[in-house]
Amino acid sequence: MSFIYYTQSKLVFGVGSQNQLEALLRENAATSILLVYSGDYVFDLGIHDVINQAARNIGGESDREWRRCAKPAYRPGSESD
Repeated sequence: MSFIYYTQSKLVFGVGSQNQLEALLRENAATSILLVYSGDYVFDLGIHDVINQAARNIGGESDREWRRCAKPAYRPGSESD
């Protein structure tokens, strides 16, 4: 098997780093946001609210327009080989 995997990433970490989200979205001319999560912690910690507000501030979609996917059920024996 041969392949090339390239990703240009920026990791912003630390206290208050969520306050940089809107500027980072604008810097990268973001037109959409993919929020992948498991559990309610994104709501409990206010992460969802911060992302939703940043999206609204840059003229993006609000969470009312986000597509929500049902959590896939795990079925033993359904793993791909």
